[in-house]
This record gives sequence, C-alpha cells and structure tokens, in this order.
Amino acid sequence: MRIEVSKEAAEKILNKKPDGAKLILNLNDGAGKFSDLAGSCSLDLAFDLVFVDSDEDLHEYTAEVDSDIGTFYMKPYSLDYLDQENHLRVSSMGMLVLSGTYSGIISGNVPVKDKTTMTKH
Repeated sequence: MRIEVSKEAAEKILNKKPDGAKLILNLNDGAGKFSDLAGSCSLDLAFDLVFVDSDEDLHEYTAEVDSDIGTFYMKPYSLDYLDQENHLRVSSMGMLVLSGTYSGIISGNVPVKDKTTMTKH
C-alpha cells in the first residue's frame, strides 16, 4: 500500500511539520488518542494528518504506509478504507484531498493538525 503525495500537497504539509515529528494519517472516528470527533454512524469518512512527537506512544497506530514524504502511521483497521494506490493532493479550493485509484475520493478535506510539544524551527 502506498500514498502518492503531489508536490503541492507535500509543500503544504512539510511547511507545517515540526522538526523530527512523525506523521499520522488518522481516521477521525472517535477512537484513538488523536481522534477529536465523537463516534458517528455517518457514511462520511474523516481523515486528518496529525504531527506527533518522535517519541510519542503509537501503540494504536501500528500500521505503516509509505508515501513520497515518509511513513504515515495509521490505526490498522483504517487501512480497510484505502486502495493499494492512494493519492493526496490539493483541491482547487486549497484543501487536501485523499483519494484512491479505484475508489475515488476517500476524504474530501484532510486537515493538518500539530499535536507535538515541539516548535517549528
């Protein structure tokens, strides 16, 4: 499994990345320490990118997905919502969009969140 990150999306993400931070692609479903939405029966998927400290306990996020900007850590069951080949790009409205090669748009607005205790240099 892989996520191709467009050049524009990579710039948008990496410009916000604190030095040494790990990157989580979080299914924001109300489960896991970085989910800030209440559980929902909605059919909509909400993913977000979360920067965490390099020494953060990621025992809930043991799945690893390769990308053009490094490893994304994920909750293992959230892999079920991705294709083998996925894409992260910037929409015409400036939002990050996660899509699969076969499934189409998976998450139409993927916000970037900083949950580190570090400051960007």
